[in-house]
Amino acid sequence: MYRCILLLSLLIGLGSMPGVAKAQTSNIERLYEQGKNLLEQSDYDGALRSFKTALQGADGRAGITWQMVLAIAVTYRELDKPAFAIEYFRRFLSLTDAHKDITTQKWRDRRERVAQDLSELERALEKTHGFFNVLSTPTGA
Repeated sequence: MYRCILLLSLLIGLGSMPGVAKAQTSNIERLYEQGKNLLEQSDYDGALRSFKTALQGADGRAGITWQMVLAIAVTYRELDKPAFAIEYFRRFLSLTDAHKDITTQKWRDRRERVAQDLSELERALEKTHGFFNVLSTPTGA
C-alpha cells in the first residue's frame, strides 16, 4: 500500500515538473502539426483524431485549448458535419469571450472570423434543421 502511495505521489510530482510540462507541450505541438498536415491531405478523420488528442493534453491551458477547439471546428466543417462545427465554433467563442479584451489582435481577428463562419453555418442549416441550446448546472452535468 505504501509503495502505491509513493508511486502515485511520484507520478503527480512528475506531472507538475517543468520538464514534463515542456514534454507535454512538445507532444501537443507535434499532434497539432500532424493534424494540420492530415487536414491539408484531406485526411479529415485523422486530423480530427490528432486535434482531439492534443485537446485532451491541453489540461486547461487557454491558448492551446483555444487552438485545438478551433482546429476541431474547422475539421468538422471540412468533413461537412456542420452541426459539430457549430458546436465547436460556439465553444471557441465561449472559451475566449472572457479574454477578448486582453487577447492579441490575432485572437481577436480569429474570434471575428469564427463569428462570421458560425453565422453562415447556422443560416445554411436553418433551412433543414432546428436548433436548441441545452444549459446545465454545473457545466457538463
